[in-house]
Amino acid sequence: MRIREILKKRESKVIIVDLLMMLILLVNLNLILFDWLFISKTVQNLLAHYTPVFYEWYKLNIHQDFLRVDLYFVAIFVSELLVRWGIAIKRRSYHRWFFYPFVNWYDTLGCLPVGSFRFLRVLRVVAIIVRLHKLEIID
Repeated sequence: MRIREILKKRESKVIIVDLLMMLILLVNLNLILFDWLFISKTVQNLLAHYTPVFYEWYKLNIHQDFLRVDLYFVAIFVSELLVRWGIAIKRRSYHRWFFYPFVNWYDTLGCLPVGSFRFLRVLRVVAIIVRLHKLEIID
């Protein structure tokens, strides 16, 4: 019953987008973590021994061109950031129009496809969880 009430509110679109973004973020973070582990020769040897087809496929299609794969995720994250920024401008959520990327610095920097900034995407997951908690979707 509670879920139906929530989905009828104006925030229902925000909730759906947040859940979708959390799913995309978790897929991306797991892919980053797996690719980081894949650098290890031990992991490569284990994969080559137990799953040779997957090992060859991942090595040739994903690992060698990981930046390209990550850029697909970055495109989604930047699009979402720009849409939320536009909504913040329209709703006058902040004192000035340009405050949004500074207030949400973890989103802004997490969009950069640089190794050290990629893990800031974890903070996006935390921010989404906090938003869902404020909307009383999760405890």
